[in-house]
Amino acid sequence: MVPTNEFLTLVTLIINNNLTNNLENYEPAFVKSSRYYYKINATSALHPVEFDPIFSNKTLFPKCCPPDFSYDLGKKVCVESQMVSSIFQDLKVKVNLVKSGLSECQVVVDRFVKGQDIVRAPAKNLKVGLKVSKDRIPNGKYCLDKIAQKNAYVIKICDERKYCINNTKSKDWCVNKCCWEGYSYTGRKCKYAENYALQDDKYRKYYENEGSYGFMYGITEYSAAFTDSEDRNDIVILCDHEKRINIRTDSEDRNDIVILCDHEKRINIRLVWTFLIYELQGLTIKLAACYTLVESIFWILIAMKMLPAKFGQFCNVFGYVHTLMSISRLSWLNVLEYEIWRTIGNPKSGIYRSKNLMWLRLSRYSLYAVTIPAVTMVIFILSHQRIYLLPLVITPQLNIFTCTVQLDTYGALHVLIPAIILIFVNLLLFGKILCCCPPTGNNDVYFISYTNTSADQDTFVVNNKELFIVVKLAIINIITWIYYMGAYSRIFNSEYNLENVGGKQPPDYSYM
Repeated sequence: MVPTNEFLTLVTLIINNNLTNNLENYEPAFVKSSRYYYKINATSALHPVEFDPIFSNKTLFPKCCPPDFSYDLGKKVCVESQMVSSIFQDLKVKVNLVKSGLSECQVVVDRFVKGQDIVRAPAKNLKVGLKVSKDRIPNGKYCLDKIAQKNAYVIKICDERKYCINNTKSKDWCVNKCCWEGYSYTGRKCKYAENYALQDDKYRKYYENEGSYGFMYGITEYSAAFTDSEDRNDIVILCDHEKRINIRTDSEDRNDIVILCDHEKRINIRLVWTFLIYELQGLTIKLAACYTLVESIFWILIAMKMLPAKFGQFCNVFGYVHTLMSISRLSWLNVLEYEIWRTIGNPKSGIYRSKNLMWLRLSRYSLYAVTIPAVTMVIFILSHQRIYLLPLVITPQLNIFTCTVQLDTYGALHVLIPAIILIFVNLLLFGKILCCCPPTGNNDVYFISYTNTSADQDTFVVNNKELFIVVKLAIINIITWIYYMGAYSRIFNSEYNLENVGGKQPPDYSYM
């Protein structure tokens, strides 16, 4: 740290009270993300300075990374440059003051150039060659650094939001970040990380451009996070012109959608879900996402039918959708358990040689999961609307208050029979999964096990990863079985039994 009395002889300090921004609430204000380093004399090292300096006759060098760091082109991060010559030596510039990073930038455009494209200008500004721009870049609107991998440089240029809208279709792609330059999203807030940069090399396929592209910062509208932890701090966004989706990744390269930001204050839910299904790696996770969606809709409908409000003319529609979801959740659970059984029972079967093969299998699973509920609903609707005439005692009826299947009549068998069949299949597949999850030995490198200190005794432990899957499936199945047992048990206590079919008739619900 530079002593204050020495520093005051060189520059004036400014304490900017506006730098204290409420990052947890994402207030639409820019954040100071740059840092300054001061050199006391020609031989001393650069020391960090806490305040923004106003410099006069001293040379300020706008460096993207901190001193003694260079830019990693592949990972987009600042790395120590012990084996790389300093950018100051390459450009033959005497430096007393270094500004690391950028601040107050709506858009940061990355451009990669070679040494001959950068020249010094008399007005202490860097003039970028014709390959990049014909105009001078003013101070505070750019930073420059050396790329560690090759004899090239990166120039980060500040621009406005219109750059992304105007140039996306024809020129550069823009990557959208919730946090500002030099900040990472950790623990539901933007935290400063001096060496932090977006590690986007694995996501470059989204930009469809191997050259330059920009970063847009400071998106203020967001939705609740799906998952969050301290060690997940990278945010990447798929850009589709004006539609942008944020994606969080962690150190294990898992793709978890955590926070959705949209500067137009709108969120395209269909686009979000389409991308979620497409991007999640592995067929099992895709099936789990589909099952989760159907399950969520089902329980939302359960909550809606408990509301005191009447559905009115939409009563039949609500009843049909509720019945469809009650069967769909079981059919999707079938295909999910079947894929887990194939993967655990025969690990090679879960490895697909091509994406086409994986999508083909997903299409087959989807056909199964959609066809059974669809056929059930066609029969249910035809019977309920009296298009396909059945004896009144086995005609499905809808409750006038909840708009769901009337459970105290034998008409509920239209839903109960396919539900029992699907539950039986789920039980069978779950049993197969249990059989395919045996104890594993100490020498199995794929499993987490605790070795026994005794050489004469072999210790076996259960595969932890598979055990978690089995436990989760057990919880899902138990909840599902309890629900259906409780929901449909009333049919067996009905006053209308099989001996009474020719005698007492149930009330007429046809007006519903």
